[in-house]
Amino acid sequence: MYYGWGREGSGTYSRPEGYGFTYCLYYSKNRGLAASYIGKLEGVLSRLEKEYPESHYAVPVAYLIGQAYWALAGGKVDENAKLYWNKVLTLTAEDSTGDYRQLAEWRLRGNN
Repeated sequence: MYYGWGREGSGTYSRPEGYGFTYCLYYSKNRGLAASYIGKLEGVLSRLEKEYPESHYAVPVAYLIGQAYWALAGGKVDENAKLYWNKVLTLTAEDSTGDYRQLAEWRLRGNN
């Protein structure tokens, strides 16, 4: 499982900086970094909702925040993860076939 862009990435996308994914295991073991990451994403989501209410970028950002909280809880669905995955469902109410909506529904059913 992974979320977010990292400096080094993984696999064939390890270079150049910023083109790979950072594994959630790294962040879940480094809680200070995870909290910082989540705070930044929550700031981005807040700005999107205020300044660009029609932006479709709010959906993946909300999903990633839920994913980050899920990872921080050790792969368990907690109230914070539920909050953001339910936000995904709200934001995608008109499109039941979207990938992020389906993933959020799957996670909310307790799947890992």
